[in-house]
Amino acid sequence: MTQTQTPHDALALLGLPGLALSDEAARLQWATSTQSQALGKGDVAALAFSALAATGFVDVPFTAVSHGALGRLDAAISAPALGIVRISAPGDLDLRVHLPAGLPHDEVRFVPDEDGGTAYLDLARATAVVVRAGLDAVLLRTTADGVSVHGVTPPEACLSPLQVMPSVATWAGACRDGWLAEQVAPLVSSDDPWPQVVAAGMLARLAMPADASEARAWLAAARAGTADASMIEPRRWAASLPADDRAALSRQAVVECAALCLDIEDVEDAVHASSPGWDDEVRTLAHRRDDLEAVLLLLDAAGDAADLRQALVAVDRAGFLLGLAVPTGAGLQDERLRRAGVKDPDAWWALAA
Repeated sequence: MTQTQTPHDALALLGLPGLALSDEAARLQWATSTQSQALGKGDVAALAFSALAATGFVDVPFTAVSHGALGRLDAAISAPALGIVRISAPGDLDLRVHLPAGLPHDEVRFVPDEDGGTAYLDLARATAVVVRAGLDAVLLRTTADGVSVHGVTPPEACLSPLQVMPSVATWAGACRDGWLAEQVAPLVSSDDPWPQVVAAGMLARLAMPADASEARAWLAAARAGTADASMIEPRRWAASLPADDRAALSRQAVVECAALCLDIEDVEDAVHASSPGWDDEVRTLAHRRDDLEAVLLLLDAAGDAADLRQALVAVDRAGFLLGLAVPTGAGLQDERLRRAGVKDPDAWWALAA
């Protein structure tokens, strides 16, 4: 059984480096017996997780554990030979389990059909997981003698004003794409630096000519070196950012990725044709993903996009699954997402448009 070196390593493994860890931590000791206390006295350590799941884990001995780091979650732990942890949510809440990429969920996680608030987790294989129920969320990771528990909190950090803020009001005023200028107007006046950076990226990325004649005029202007300043200047601004600004913007983008990834997982189960308002929720998530694509363009221009690109892997894995849940033919009729699809036909967040 391997051990993730640090809690921050574990969050990186899960594709959630933007999550914040609580100061309080717990170390839960493995139980001492693998002997069944339910179906006879057989040793269950040799059975595969899938075989134990088929029986509902009725013949697996667990030892209840408690610690303040678990919040309101209840936990029980098996022997190290099994490496299984049972987590239960309070009340009628369902559990959300975030696993490392590449692990077949059915082989490392079991949720009883009759109890969506309980999950059995194979921490012998999934050496780090994030489990959430309501406001309670914990990082579980294997250690040499048990399971380490850290409370995690949704990222709430706000981007501080940059040393060199983007001149989005000026750029938006130069934008010849009326629809796009209208879309970024509310962002331009925001007191929060993040929407202003998003607006700069949108101007650089989403402008489109209205027709073939305008497209030819734009192409001629680009060849003559007189392209629309609203598309060119945001890239120049990003390329000239000082190192501290680039680092701050990259950190905030990674935080936004963690928040979006978890929000996508929360919405996925509610997306179906009979669920009122699912389309608005999906549209909001899709726009947030496109915000990150706008920032990615700017960080690429700044030569500092590696951390964001890595953080987007987990977001897009969750987003792809969300896209599969969207009813066939249920178009969102959204111009921004349509344009995103023109720029990147494989973008999951544009497929529903």
